[in-house]
Amino acid sequence: MLTGGELAALIVACFWAILVSFLAYALLRLARLLGETAELVGDLTDQAGPCWTTWPAPCDAPTSSSAAPT
Repeated sequence: MLTGGELAALIVACFWAILVSFLAYALLRLARLLGETAELVGDLTDQAGPCWTTWPAPCDAPTSSSAAPT
C-alpha cells in the first residue's frame, strides 16, 4: 500500500507528465506555424520583387492613357 506522501508524489508526477506532453505538442504546432509563416513571407517576397525593381512607381499604377477622365 502507498503512503499519503507517495500517492501525492505519484499524482504530481502524472500531472507533470501531462503538462510536459501538452507543452511539447504546443511547441511542435508553433514550429509548424512559424515554418508556414516563413514560407508565406518568402512567397510574398518573390511576388513583390517586380514591384521593387520599378519603385517608386507602383506595380499596378494606371498609365496616363488608361486613367479615368476627371
